[in-house]
Amino acid sequence: MSVAAPICCYCKHLHDVQKNKGFFCDAFPNGIPSGILEYKADHRKPYKDDHGIQFEIMDDLDAKEIMPLIDFIFEPYNPK
Repeated sequence: MSVAAPICCYCKHLHDVQKNKGFFCDAFPNGIPSGILEYKADHRKPYKDDHGIQFEIMDDLDAKEIMPLIDFIFEPYNPK
């Protein structure tokens, strides 16, 4: 079985992950919703209570390498 890291792991807004507490970021300072962590919601688009902050790739990552993978994962949720 393959497991993809949450999109959040590639986002410039992510804070340190806290063991046994979860993921936190600028958009969700009280915890990132499971729908985003589990790829059930595409946070490249607005999400309830995200304070107007959506996914942005980390500055030190190669967007040409990462974004096709993220696009592939979300393809079923974003029909063309």
